[in-house]
Formats: sequence, C-alpha cells, structure tokens
Amino acid sequence: MLADRTGAVEAAVIEFGGFLGIGMRKIVISWSDLRFETDGKQLVAVLDIPRDQLRAASDYKPDQPNIVTKVIDPLMPSTEPPPPAATEPPTVPR
Repeated sequence: MLADRTGAVEAAVIEFGGFLGIGMRKIVISWSDLRFETDGKQLVAVLDIPRDQLRAASDYKPDQPNIVTKVIDPLMPSTEPPPPAATEPPTVPR
C-alpha cells in the first residue's frame, strides 16, 4: 500500500498478468477503485478497472508510482443518478 503524508492509504501495488509467475508485473491502482466483499468466510478484493486499462498501465517504480484509476467512459450509461437540474429565477415582464 502507498500512503500520503498523513498516513491515509492512496493506492495499492498489485501483481498483474503473467502465467505461473512468468511475465507478471507490478502496477499501482487507486485505493478508491478497490472494494472488499466476503465470499463465505473469505475476504475478496474486487477491482472495477477494465483489463485493457490494466494491461496499458506502466510498471510500478517506487520513485515514480503512476496510479491507475478507473476511467469513466462518457459513452457508457452511468449507474449514478443525474445531478439536479439548475433552476432559473422567474423573470418578471417589464
């Protein structure tokens, strides 16, 4: 895990790719993109970042940790409700 100066966790270093340990590399992902769930009695970390974005991420370097965060695609429908519409003050005819 990578933390800021106050000790708050900002990111996690994970191993990605490879097969049987060959070709595996370390990348840094944003802590806010991780969520933890239970599967029976086992704790499971779930990452909602597309695989192609993880493949394109640069390798972890301790002196330059490039943090991968989920890219929001403007063409994909959002699961969040839209912001409230702005209301204009009524106009008074002159």
